Amino acid sequence: MFRSWQNIRRLAGFSVAVPSSADQPFLLRFGRVTCYAFAIGSVALALLVTQGIRPLHEQPPVLLFFVAVILTSWYAGRATGIMASILSMLVLDFFFVSPVYSLRMELVEDRSDFVAFAAATLLVTTLQHRWRQSHHKLVAMERDMENARQIQQRMFPSAPPVLAGFEVGGACFPAEATGGDLFDYISMPNDCIGIICGDVSGHGIGPALLMALVRSYLRALARTLVDPAEILTEANRLIHDDMEYGRFITLFFARLDPSTHALVYAGAGHEAHLIDACGKVTTMSSTGLPLGILEEREIGQGPSIILEHEQILLLLSDGILETRSAGGEQFGLTRVLETVKVHRQKPVQEIAEAIYQAARDYAGNVAQEDDMTIVIVRVR
Repeated sequence: MFRSWQNIRRLAGFSVAVPSSADQPFLLRFGRVTCYAFAIGSVALALLVTQGIRPLHEQPPVLLFFVAVILTSWYAGRATGIMASILSMLVLDFFFVSPVYSLRMELVEDRSDFVAFAAATLLVTTLQHRWRQSHHKLVAMERDMENARQIQQRMFPSAPPVLAGFEVGGACFPAEATGGDLFDYISMPNDCIGIICGDVSGHGIGPALLMALVRSYLRALARTLVDPAEILTEANRLIHDDMEYGRFITLFFARLDPSTHALVYAGAGHEAHLIDACGKVTTMSSTGLPLGILEEREIGQGPSIILEHEQILLLLSDGILETRSAGGEQFGLTRVLETVKVHRQKPVQEIAEAIYQAARDYAGNVAQEDDMTIVIVRVR
């Protein structure tokens, strides 16, 4: 009958508050009888140990009974703790009170013992309740962070674009559950593809929200605008009012035309590197300030580049370059380029993972301090 009433309330839209077993002391999950048995057993054990160990028997024998009350309160709850307090008081009177005590003295002792036991019960159960609340909040926070991580991971490309004559790959490795790094591949007019790598200052949930906002702006702007510089300039105007003081976003936006191999780019405080088949490196420097600093500041555009056979376009967030060893030295661009040279014949996704692994090996036991993102385009 009760279950049917609960079902009716649920169907009617009313919530039914059913206490979770995790919200109760451990032994209450097995019923009150188990709690009472634990209280009796703990007091009996305290009596046996106190009686069996002579030094404890000769001293005021309250200590082990306090332990019994505390354990009972923690594992079986406040009401059972009070029961253990009363049992302890009765046992102390029966086994340890001298017959020369007057009735008045015994009443005073009983009152003092009960107050002490009850106070211990109240303290333990209060601490346990607060501990349980803190634990639930921590678990809920971890669950929310995991949900946020999964949502953010779905914002990254699930697969690279398939372009004739090109191989594209990328990966992001957040320092925490969520991060402020961004990489994306965006379809643009005239069958072009936008390749993006960006970095919101800081890491964690705040930068992750800004990253999602910037990604939305870039995808919307790239539907109608063609020039990377124009897209970043407009994105800067849109994002400026949403940025808190001290935050900024570095971002590199390259437009690739697969039919002509032409690459046009703009960098808002962010650069990229072009590596030819002989290992020569050309740096594609930043063409403007990071996004979010000055609202009306325009982002310039770099020159058009015709990509050649076996050239590699390398985009990185500063988390890779600024990885530090135990001695404090940065990983740096030179080591990144050496890693690319060693692995350049492998698929680009494996090159990206090799760069990340090389940076982490260089750091040793030093924890990852910043998000790391790598995007690689190779001309076939």
